[in-house]
Amino acid sequence: MGAPLRTPQEIDAQLPEAHGLRAFAKEQLARADQDNGCRMALSVDALDPETSLAGGFSGCGGYAVIWGRKGGRWVEVWGGQDVPACADLRAKGARLNPAVVGQCWDGSAVVPYRP
Repeated sequence: MGAPLRTPQEIDAQLPEAHGLRAFAKEQLARADQDNGCRMALSVDALDPETSLAGGFSGCGGYAVIWGRKGGRWVEVWGGQDVPACADLRAKGARLNPAVVGQCWDGSAVVPYRP
């Protein structure tokens, strides 16, 4: 959707303030920096500010993430390097827009995500 976001100021400039999304993104970026011991960047591949975000972190390594809203707050639904399991996405109980999530693994094939 745009350039990788490396600072809180870039998050403020590029992400909407939808239901605390900016604050959540800043917390997740700080955690990724700390967990990886280097400066990470958040990329946003797809976003529905009401329900979900798909993107990833890159820097000294990287991984994809799916965030969703649950109980009125943003939560990390999935993070990893493989295609997420459909059942795992559903088990988190977060609102996810299928157009944002894209595909998942149903145990035998990669299929379009359906809530």
